[in-house]
Amino acid sequence: MLDLRHVVDHLDEVRAALARRSDKDAALLEPVAELARQRLSNMAVSQKKAAERNGASKAMAKLDKSSAEFAERRELLKRLSTEVKTLERELGDVQAQLTEQLSRIPNIPDPSVTVGASEADNVVVREGGKKTDPGFEVKAHYDIGVQLGIIDFERAAKLSGPRFTVLLGAAARLERALINFMLDLHTTEHGYTEVLPPYLVKSESLYGTGQLP
Repeated sequence: MLDLRHVVDHLDEVRAALARRSDKDAALLEPVAELARQRLSNMAVSQKKAAERNGASKAMAKLDKSSAEFAERRELLKRLSTEVKTLERELGDVQAQLTEQLSRIPNIPDPSVTVGASEADNVVVREGGKKTDPGFEVKAHYDIGVQLGIIDFERAAKLSGPRFTVLLGAAARLERALINFMLDLHTTEHGYTEVLPPYLVKSESLYGTGQLP
């Protein structure tokens, strides 16, 4: 999630960066900017009222409890305390709305990222190694998987949508073997501890690990 202070202090810069993704993403900033201004205004009013309440409390402590002025100060203190609680509640509501809106804004793309509408606009930044000529037509791994009957795109599209795969047989075993290899390598040679958390977690846990709306 983007940092609120950075967004507010560099609003035009952030808006331009998000516009490189899409106008829709850039438009997400508008409610954030308005809520940020409202938050600052509410904070100023709330702090002012809290200072008045504290001052009234100190002044009342010096008065004779049986005096009329004490009774007046007590009523004033009650009113100020109620106003402060109301303002703090409103501030909390604004903060909650602000956090919700911020969580919907995507990351700012790096300046080096090419602007484009599709994969066709991608630019090759660099290539590693030397290309070799095997003497025959090289097939993509996914084409081979489909021919072998171990990758099923059609079934995956019905289950999850485009760009997903269902792995079958040898492909599923290969995936599982690679996962085990990665876990074994990092836990035995790189000091990591394998953890198996519950499958069901609280929404706060998902939010805290970056699973934003």
